[in-house]
Amino acid sequence: MKNNNLVQLAAIAGMAGAVLWIVSIVLEYSLGLEPPGSGPLFVANQILAFIALAATSLAFVGLLWGGALTGWFGKLAVGLYALAYALIIITGIVALLISNEESVVFLLFPIGGLLSTLGVVLTGIAVAVQGHWSGWQ
Repeated sequence: MKNNNLVQLAAIAGMAGAVLWIVSIVLEYSLGLEPPGSGPLFVANQILAFIALAATSLAFVGLLWGGALTGWFGKLAVGLYALAYALIIITGIVALLISNEESVVFLLFPIGGLLSTLGVVLTGIAVAVQGHWSGWQ
């Protein structure tokens, strides 16, 4: 599907997500909001990070919408990346709701991180191999 409006929205979301991610990291380290934390400022910073992750994930989906990836390999790679960030976001929300740091659910953080790395690499390979993305859109 090639819809320029969706592609532009995905690109804007990705750029906004990147800025929000930088803001959340700066706030986290400058205000001492590293996990495990508590309080309303910690929760607000975590929610900001979740929004940033979701927005940057939407940018990857925009590659599909823009026609950069048409084959099953590219769709799988982007899907893997989106799944990884979904795992990280869901685990982060669960972490805010439970106070047990020893919970097995926290294993999803490193799994999500590894899957996102794999998804990024495979997406890059798919874009390069398929050659459908012609320059700056």
